[in-house]
Amino acid sequence: MPDNITNDDLLSIIDNATDRIMDDSDKVELPNDNHFQSIKQKRDEAQKIIEATTEDKLRKEQSEMLSDDIKKRFARLRKISKDNFNMFEVAILCNQISKDYKKLAQLNHWVEIERMLD
Repeated sequence: MPDNITNDDLLSIIDNATDRIMDDSDKVELPNDNHFQSIKQKRDEAQKIIEATTEDKLRKEQSEMLSDDIKKRFARLRKISKDNFNMFEVAILCNQISKDYKKLAQLNHWVEIERMLD
């Protein structure tokens, strides 16, 4: 920058630049409402996909956990013999298995099985 520029010259340059920017800003087209609506719609669609994927993953994990619980309870039932038979324990295990199957049917939308267990 040359040394002979005064403060007034510098202010004049800034004023001219500001005027040009203001004149050019009238020429710039701002996006219309349709553009913003389109962006919002795409964002909402992406959010729905994320939520559906998350719900599906959680449903699968819960389904696997319930299946494992059911298998464990059946294994406990198989271990019961005449020597260690306890009717109360059998009743509780069967009740828990029934409840777990009902939850599993609800998670997987198995309507017929859910009705059968009601």
